[in-house]
Amino acid sequence: MQDDLITRVFRAYEEFQSAKKALLDELERKLHPFLELLGAIIMFAPLLWIFSLLFGASE
Repeated sequence: MQDDLITRVFRAYEEFQSAKKALLDELERKLHPFLELLGAIIMFAPLLWIFSLLFGASE
């Protein structure tokens, strides 16, 4: 009886982990283009600032 309960709990935990991984994979797949664009903007912003300082666009 107790072994059956432990087995059921373990299977439920494995199913939960599998569902969680599937959800996170789907979320990552949907957000990937947005995150790529955000990363590009974050990396490009300091370059724009440096060029604006070099060419006097800030004044």
